[in-house]
Amino acid sequence: GGGGGSVRSPEEYNSDPLNEKLDVYSFGNILYTLLYQYYPYFEYNDDYHTVRSGIPPTIDEAVADRSYADDVLLRVMKLCYERDPEQRIDIFGVVSILREAVEQNEMLNH
Repeated sequence: GGGGGSVRSPEEYNSDPLNEKLDVYSFGNILYTLLYQYYPYFEYNDDYHTVRSGIPPTIDEAVADRSYADDVLLRVMKLCYERDPEQRIDIFGVVSILREAVEQNEMLNH
């Protein structure tokens, strides 16, 4: 573990076609680190093969109960970890969800 191969997307290891969706997968890794304060796949000795196989990192759903923001970030992170890049959310979808969450949060707090 420790973040060696875990910062890459599965398609980077599998000689699959690459596009901007690999950056979305990596954004999921950033969200994981923010939410859990661990590198994704920290619990695996061989994160290369784990990521390559398309297994997402261990996700503790309880993080969603901490706050509205954590709930939204968890939902976005899970969308970023979609194994199939064609089905994975694009960055515009991520931005849309985050903007909507900010607007919802402002409405709730006014």
